[in-house]
Amino acid sequence: MREFQAQAEDTAKDLGASIWYGLPNPESGAWVLWPGADLASYVDFARRIDARVLYVDTSLEVICVARDGVLHFFETRAGAFEEEFHPTVTWGDEADLADEFLDEEGTDERALNALPPELLELAAKIANDGRYHPFRMGTTVVAELTGELDVRQQMLVGAAAEQIFFRDVFSALNSEVRHHAARLLADPEFDPLTFQRKRGADQDFVTSRLPDASERLHVEVRKTLRAIAVERGLYEVARQKLALDANAILDAMGQTERDRLGFAHQKHLRADILAPYLSTYAAPRHEDLMGEVVRCERERFAVAREARYATAGRELMRLGSTRAKAAKLLGVSGDLLDRLLMTHAHDVTFEADDPLLLAIAAAQTSGKTT
Repeated sequence: MREFQAQAEDTAKDLGASIWYGLPNPESGAWVLWPGADLASYVDFARRIDARVLYVDTSLEVICVARDGVLHFFETRAGAFEEEFHPTVTWGDEADLADEFLDEEGTDERALNALPPELLELAAKIANDGRYHPFRMGTTVVAELTGELDVRQQMLVGAAAEQIFFRDVFSALNSEVRHHAARLLADPEFDPLTFQRKRGADQDFVTSRLPDASERLHVEVRKTLRAIAVERGLYEVARQKLALDANAILDAMGQTERDRLGFAHQKHLRADILAPYLSTYAAPRHEDLMGEVVRCERERFAVAREARYATAGRELMRLGSTRAKAAKLLGVSGDLLDRLLMTHAHDVTFEADDPLLLAIAAAQTSGKTT
């Protein structure tokens, strides 16, 4: 292992590449090839594809280099995988064919045509499977349909499936995606903020509108909707609308109700207070809208609200109320009133229609409080 690690580090230095211990995430969407069988044989190849990183697994003595979403694996010890994965495979024509997939422009068709018909048919089946996309999904379907092949055949079929996908499938898929994305952008319930903040909301939205579409189409439509939302500034537009709606709700609330909302710190209490106002908005927006109403209330009214209650509390106590009784008359907890009295030491002037004046007037009329 130490000898292998030293060889890997020398190779990285020779290539001017960085070295990373551990292989990349197999779910990255890359496909893999095995072009060579020993450490020395692929240095020129790695240089040819301008490899900037060498990924090294010291336990298996395996190196790979990466470029353009393709992981190129190299066995650096004779038979490193043979016992476990392909006991009868040799480094024959199929390994050479794997190199040809990476050859100069114009050789792709020759490489495809050189595949045995049964492998070419299998690659086409994968490319046309609605669960497959070479960069975003497809690991499961490739494993499912190539499970009986040896490792090098699996790599060849995977590479061929990618080429067939981009040659025969991608254009039609892209047109279909654009068509559905344009239609869903006009849907009244399309809300990029909800999709951004709530996990799975965009998937639920797209799936409900395209119930019979393939998984691949769902994934591509969601990706396209997100991209268009960024490109057109729809997130900012949605944020502005959210703030406008939140402030409209605050302006429609009475001051006592708005004060209750400002002092409510539990989500269910806020939801109860805002329920009548949220009912006119689409359900998926409720959570975001409730959060924005609370934020706007805090921004617009929090300091003045707390100062008003502190002033009213002191006035009630000057009229003879105990602190506990004053808190009860104001509809807040004793602990909250204590905090307000400490943090807002100076009295403020009430507006003529401030509902807190009713509590003060009631205490004055009674002549005393207990």
